[in-house]
Amino acid sequence: MFLIIFIIFVVVFTIMLRRLSSRDQKIQDEFWDRELRSNTVRKKDISSLSYITIPLDTFPIGKYEDEELSDCETDLRGLADRQILNLNGASNTDLKLTYGVPNFQFLSECDENFAVLARTLVRYGNRLFALGHAQEAETVLAFGVACHSDIVSNYTLLADIYRALGKDDKLDSLIASANTLDSSRKDAILKKLAEP
Repeated sequence: MFLIIFIIFVVVFTIMLRRLSSRDQKIQDEFWDRELRSNTVRKKDISSLSYITIPLDTFPIGKYEDEELSDCETDLRGLADRQILNLNGASNTDLKLTYGVPNFQFLSECDENFAVLARTLVRYGNRLFALGHAQEAETVLAFGVACHSDIVSNYTLLADIYRALGKDDKLDSLIASANTLDSSRKDAILKKLAEP
């Protein structure tokens, strides 16, 4: 009796293993097929993409003497002269398929510039808030949200500032903005914003 059960178990296990292996192979084949196709896509026009312009004139650049603020402002000024794109949610293969291989390096640089911008905005806003400049911190962090940054602390710190300034009515729009994100961090952001 034990032998029969063992044989049935081995047969069922083998069948399930083959199915999983077949499914994995199919996923892998589809990935490599997309990757091969992406490497043959010609250059496409990218001039109409939503490039980000940093509104330096709305930030308190040079207004307060603080070394960390100064470092952030230097970084923001440097980024203001570069092309910036938020390409969160798009894989390398997606970028090549959509815009062509010749644009890939440029788009990667634009996306890296965005990553630096998003981190700098959080550092800048955090430091402004720590120094007691909540209004200016709100302006900086709200720009990060408008750019669809997916840094959790951008949203949580802005929520804290809204509460500190008595602007609880803005929390709903902050949650709505987080809901539009195309990022793996979206759920974490929403979870944090739901906390009291």
